[in-house]
Order: sequence, then C-alpha cells, then structure tokens
Amino acid sequence: MKKNYFLWTLIIFLSLSSCLPVSDQVEVKDVPVFDIDLSIDDDASPAELEQYQVATIQPIFKQEQQYIPYVTLEQYATLYNRRLKEEARSVITNAGSTTTWQIFVDDNLYFFSAISYLKKTIIKAGDISNAFKSDDDPTETKALSFSFKSTGRSVQVGKNNYETYSFADISLRRLTYERAFYYPLGFLDLTYSDSSSVYHFFNYYGIYETRDVENFANKQLIFENEVQTVDSQMALYRQHLVMPTYLINYNANMFFYTMDNFYGLKTSKGLTTMKQFLRSRNAYYDLFSTDDFIRGCAYYTALSLLDDGHTAVISTNDTWGEKETGSLFVGEITKSRGLEYRELVKVRNEQVDNPTFFSEEGVRYSDSGQTAVVIFDAFSFGKDAEVFNPDDSLKSDAYLYDTYIRIVKDLNAIKSKATVENVILDISMNGGGALGVMMKLLALISKDNNGFVHMYNDSAEYIYIYDFAIDSNYDKNFDTSDAFGNDFNFYIATSAVSYSAANAYAFYADISESATIIGRNSGGGECAISVHYLPNSQYVYHSSNLHIGYYDEIEGNFWGDESGVTPEIYFDDYNTYGDPNAIEELIG
Repeated sequence: MKKNYFLWTLIIFLSLSSCLPVSDQVEVKDVPVFDIDLSIDDDASPAELEQYQVATIQPIFKQEQQYIPYVTLEQYATLYNRRLKEEARSVITNAGSTTTWQIFVDDNLYFFSAISYLKKTIIKAGDISNAFKSDDDPTETKALSFSFKSTGRSVQVGKNNYETYSFADISLRRLTYERAFYYPLGFLDLTYSDSSSVYHFFNYYGIYETRDVENFANKQLIFENEVQTVDSQMALYRQHLVMPTYLINYNANMFFYTMDNFYGLKTSKGLTTMKQFLRSRNAYYDLFSTDDFIRGCAYYTALSLLDDGHTAVISTNDTWGEKETGSLFVGEITKSRGLEYRELVKVRNEQVDNPTFFSEEGVRYSDSGQTAVVIFDAFSFGKDAEVFNPDDSLKSDAYLYDTYIRIVKDLNAIKSKATVENVILDISMNGGGALGVMMKLLALISKDNNGFVHMYNDSAEYIYIYDFAIDSNYDKNFDTSDAFGNDFNFYIATSAVSYSAANAYAFYADISESATIIGRNSGGGECAISVHYLPNSQYVYHSSNLHIGYYDEIEGNFWGDESGVTPEIYFDDYNTYGDPNAIEELIG
C-alpha cells in the first residue's frame, strides 16, 4: 500500500479538535468470548460451553440497555489477535474524532481502516484475513482447488483505492468512557466481518464468533448442565417480555447501514438509501413496530421488495417472537423465475417417467447418436473426505459429490462413443453454487484450456482479473488435452432459473465463444453473495459490491449481466429442455 495515500487519508480524516467529551453514564461488564468453530475432542455430541471460551473482554453498556455491548476499536481488534500471524500486529490510533486501525505483518501494511465520527464515514483498504495464520481457516478447499491452476491480478479503474462506508443516514451514537471511544459491537462487526469472514454476535450472555454463520446459531452446547444453542441461550437471558424500543431501533438502523453500504445493486435498483426506498414503498415503519409478528414480516418484505434472487432474510430466531414468516411480496423477476421453474419441474418429471431417448449413466443421447445432453443443477464441490482417499488419490465415487469431477467423467464417456458431435450442457434448473467450480467448467469446454473471470469491486473501484486452466486427465500438466472444446460443439441450455454462477457460466461461455446459448433468457444475478449478521440474530444474504462481468482493458469499460444472457436459439416449448432429439432438430 502506498504511504502517501495513508498520509493524505489521515490529513482528511483527522478532526481539528483533540478534546474528548465527558464520560457517559455506563456499566462495565466482563463478557466471555466463545469460538464455536473450535474442534473439540468429542465432536459428535454437545460439549461444555467453557471449552469454547477463548477470551474475556469488558464492553460497556448504557444504563438500562443491557442488550447492546459497546466496545472500543482496540477491543474489537483484539478478537482477531489469536488468528494473526506471529509476525503480525494491530495498531490502533486515536486522534481527535478519528480512530485508525492498522495491521502490519513485519513492516508491511496489510490492512488499514479509519473511523471518522465527525464525518460519519469509515474507510477501509485491504483485508483482515490477509494477516491470518495459514491454518486459521478450517474450511475444506482441497477438493475445490483440485486440478485447478489460477492466476490473478487487480486493475485500479477509479480514483479511490479504498472502500468507503457512511453511517450518516442512520441513528448511531458513539459512547465515551475514561477518554476512550466505544461503538456498538454489531456496528463494528457489520463493518469488518466482510474483511475477515469471521462473525461476532452477542447473545445477551457472551460474544460468539464463527465462520459458519449459516449454522452456528443452532449448534448445541452444554450450558449449566443443559443442552442449549446460541439462540436458546439468548432467550434464556432475555429479561423483558417484549423487545425494548431501543433494541428495535438499533437493529433496524443496523439493517439500513448494511444495505446502504454493502448492497451491490443500489444503482440498478434505483436506491439512494434503504430508508428512502422503503418509505416510497410504504414498508418503513413496520420495521419499528412493537408487534413482533409485524416487525418480523417487515424484514422479509423489505428485502423481497428488491426483487433480487440473491437477497433475503435467511434466518431469524424466536427470542422476541420474530418467527420466520417468508416473503410477503413477489416481484416480476421473482415471479418469472417461479413460473419457469414450475414448468421445468413438470417437464423433468414427465421425462424421467417416460423417456423417449436413450440414457446411459445419466447422459441422454439422441437417436442418431450425434447429440448428448448432460444435466446438472448446481456448481458443487465435494468435501475433501468425499473426494479423496487417505493417500490423496481420487475416490471412485467422487463424481457423486463434485460437479466438476462428474462433468469430466461424463465428457470422457461421451467422447468414448465416437459418434457425438454436439454436447448440450443443461443448466436450466441450476441456481448457482461455487464460483470456483464454474470457473473449472469454463476451462473444460474451451479449445485452449483457458478461462477468465472478471470481478468489479464498485466500493473500491478496482477489477480482479483471473485466468485459469484445469488438469482434467490428472497427468499434472495443464495443456489443451485437458479441454474438450476441440472435441465437441458445446451448447448451454438456460432458463430464468439459471441464476448466479449458472448465469455467469452462460455469460462467459458466450463471450469467449466456447458454447452457443440455447433455451430462454438466463436469470441474471451478477453479484457475488455476501452475508451480514444483524445484532438481533437475523442473518441476511444479499448481492454484494463485487460484480461478476467483463472488463475491456482496451476501452476501460466493465459490464455485468444482471439482466441475463439472451439465447441464440430460443425454446418456445418447455418440453425441448432435456430432449436430445428435439434439441438436435433445432440446432440443425
């Protein structure tokens, strides 16, 4: 990172005054910190909660507001200390109204952030996770990287080389205690969990940290001789019958903050702020309702109004009665996808019950033997134990768990027949999945064993450019013999259900001319998914600031494909999907 950038940043963000206000009336409490991703010896059954404790910190609490812990940025930074490399260190600096956080590894700056309370702005550059120990992330990825080689670089396309977040449009107060600044824990974690992939949540008893945000709330733990979960313990330590107004307001404002700063489709959806959007749709005030059911519905409705297949409330808990209520609004895009999905399910079921074509090991062949159809409904990678034997050799049934391995197997089987000219990759009911698997399948259908993916970070205004190749014959060479683009004419069958990574697959195959797109318009979904955990135990999936698309380095233009790919050959009849004879007739 450039030193002059940080000097300039500090000049702008430092306030003119260095005076601190008088301390607020607060209460200091010891709060335990639990890492519930820790591997405990008896992993099959619930373990004692104390086994997961990794630290104790001392947040402050406003009087009679025991559900919101406030921590200094320094306290928050210490939550990551045990994950950092041995040569890494966090440095927190307070100057006037601005607090900065820097993470160095040796003398190299890996991460920088500054919070200006005066300007209601946060800037950030780099990722916290870049300074983590190499073995800190327990996620199984060997299967994903198997037979895959990728190189990446970044291109700055805007004036900023940092991300900027604003909290000017929300109600958020910083507290002062003993000449230190304290922010709500939820606010800091919403800001920085994107950079660390580690989430921190206060459940009224302790602070829980995890990478597995989708599942951690229901993980069973033994607490006070009883089996509890993070959420049930939250209910156990609730001291009010109904949610206090201050907590309702806090959660709603953290929701606005998340969507204003981390939602990637603000421009295309015409959003200035989430508040204004919801007010224009008469869906704002219900978020502040004291009626638990109305308030719970309001969160689902707020996100369903965006009509974005990547964006929804995925989970709530019943501590305050905000039960899962489902979407109360269905937009035109969502409706279209739903209609096509129902039609495709009907066709799929009829074809399984009464096939009119030859099928062998899951591959469908036309009567002429010239066309093969391969159907896959997700881009999935198997767990390491599902894919590899103890000696790291490939398991014979690995294809059952890993889409890439399965498609390699299918294409080799098709090639062995020696009659097939056309291969139809049917992703009409594929809703997406792992981007890494999609990338491998792009190289697989190329002529030169090369693929590319471009991603635009619209918050920091730079492009990631990835080039990659695969080793499909597992000879440890990445050459053209690993690709099948010279063996077959590839066609990709899409529909409105072909979303996210499936949409990207059609998009890149079309641009690179690796395949002809057939079927109906794909469903879009150009943004990578992000997840944020709101302070009241709701976690939200949403389109992130990272857009998947194409960057023309000569023209300096980037475009995504939120609207979907238009097929070259259109299917008027849904029954054409999955039928190699009907498709063969259409493609000539």
